[in-house]
Amino acid sequence: MSYRLTYDETLSIIQNIRNAIKHYFLENQLTDAIFGKSEGLDSLVIAGLLSKIEGIKPIGVIIACESDLETERIAKVVFDHFRIPWIMIDLKEGNFTF
Repeated sequence: MSYRLTYDETLSIIQNIRNAIKHYFLENQLTDAIFGKSEGLDSLVIAGLLSKIEGIKPIGVIIACESDLETERIAKVVFDHFRIPWIMIDLKEGNFTF
């Protein structure tokens, strides 16, 4: 079975998800959303959703541990695109970049 959504239906679903996230943060008196950016699409979607919610400050984390440099580069591109501040933690070297 295949599902096809119109552009307006897609925007409505995205807004509903953002509203649910915002409600959760308000209900629990939270402001910061710290999340890791991996190679997967799931963390990309989280970055996109969190970047547009008023009152929530997303903070991205790149955890380097002998990881692929291209993965780190892509994570930085995603964070820069959505204007999300990020930190890098190098587990191998014990270095932290803010």
